[in-house]
Amino acid sequence: MKYENKSITSDGEKLLAQSVANSQSPIIDKMLVLNTDIPLEKTIDSLTLNDFSNAISFDVNNVSQNDNSFTASAVISNDGINQDYTAKLIGVTGFLNGNDDRKLFSVAQGSDPFVIEKQDGTPVTLVPSITTGFSNSQNVQLTVKNDVYVTHDELETLKSDIAQNISGPDSTVSKNIAQAKTDANNYTDSVKDGLQKNIDTTNQRVDNVHDQLGSDIASAKSELSGQIGELSDKSLKFEQLPMGTKLVDITKSGQYILDGNPNNWEGMPDNGIINSWLNILEVKYFKSWSGFYTRNYVLTTSTSMILTRSISTVGGDTGWQLAVSKDDTNKLSDRINDLSDKSIVNRGSIPVDDLNDLTQTGFYADENTVHASFILKNNPDGSSGHCYVRVTHFSNNMIKQSYCNDHFGSLNYERYKINGIWTNWKQLTTTDDTAALSDRIDKAQDQLGADIRDAEQRANAHSDEKIKFFDSLDQVNSTTAPEGTLAIVKE
Repeated sequence: MKYENKSITSDGEKLLAQSVANSQSPIIDKMLVLNTDIPLEKTIDSLTLNDFSNAISFDVNNVSQNDNSFTASAVISNDGINQDYTAKLIGVTGFLNGNDDRKLFSVAQGSDPFVIEKQDGTPVTLVPSITTGFSNSQNVQLTVKNDVYVTHDELETLKSDIAQNISGPDSTVSKNIAQAKTDANNYTDSVKDGLQKNIDTTNQRVDNVHDQLGSDIASAKSELSGQIGELSDKSLKFEQLPMGTKLVDITKSGQYILDGNPNNWEGMPDNGIINSWLNILEVKYFKSWSGFYTRNYVLTTSTSMILTRSISTVGGDTGWQLAVSKDDTNKLSDRINDLSDKSIVNRGSIPVDDLNDLTQTGFYADENTVHASFILKNNPDGSSGHCYVRVTHFSNNMIKQSYCNDHFGSLNYERYKINGIWTNWKQLTTTDDTAALSDRIDKAQDQLGADIRDAEQRANAHSDEKIKFFDSLDQVNSTTAPEGTLAIVKE
């Protein structure tokens, strides 16, 4: 396999900077294997944890480093893999000690990637190591989580070393016994007088050796038991949860892997809310001496969805509930504040001296009396007194103001601020204004007709004054009238 394109990500550089600023060691915890390549719109150092949301995750069990690079390794198993999986991208994640904000630390792109072959019988494992160059001018010490498991071979090696100390031809105990026997057989006849004493002494020495042997064995067993227990505590605590298991029947606290269709386990969230086939279930079971119990469940999907459920003797079953993060709460609060800023609500008195500066959406009232000397700048009629202003802030480039003067017959005006420039105020007409204008036009037309009829009557009454009315100029031109006749055209 070959992974020649490798880089620390932007998030990884930020993690190193935070490590130096906060004097906290970065913890390298996960190796993410992804069967897709880098998106066209991204570079290898711009990738984030979101780009690995569909990756298969394994624990990093060892990290080593020098001034120019670091190497991370993990135990990868094909347990549950039902088809060959090509590791095109390998990501390494980390976080600061005491902070759960995990970041994508580095990425390696395979030019000749390895393949996790699908499971066919007993699962097989491999231990890839990825070395990535980075500048460690600040002497940051990378570490791994203290609960990463040890391998079976490490346990066997430890047991072999301990056994070597208490048994076998080359062990310390065996050598002591052999030496005691050799010393006993080396006595000669020249010391026969002291033979019995020497035999007693030898027997005592043998007894002492046997006593010491028993003590050494007991001590070795105790030490071995303690070391095995300590290694067990530090081993991987995840267990594969068998399909068909009822979640309400789990009475052992721990973390369980649910690898497969969520419907294969009874008690999972329904209504299709879970669409991930790789989920982690954390169970905490408590039971008192009086029989009261509580089961707390935390279900984390590979799509970063978190659900909780609690079943207890007193509180009953809460059912599955979607957990809301602090970040989600902050976003909702920001959205509510944004909607409030854009809502047409009563915002009380006008808070500015110049209407040009009133730009927040809302309804405002000027409480100055009609006799007040204070006049708002840039109001449409230059008056003081009660007025009402409605502001609609569509965007920074489009704001509308509506103004009503309650003193001068409820006059209404409006204007706009477009690209930073206010338009002139325009007075708005009402239906009453339109009706009054229409009435004035009708009266004017009636008066005009009356004036024309009156003129005709006076003309007929004074025909000797040679005045004659015509309907059009064509009629004038086609009519013969006495010389000196005054022609009036009715139009």
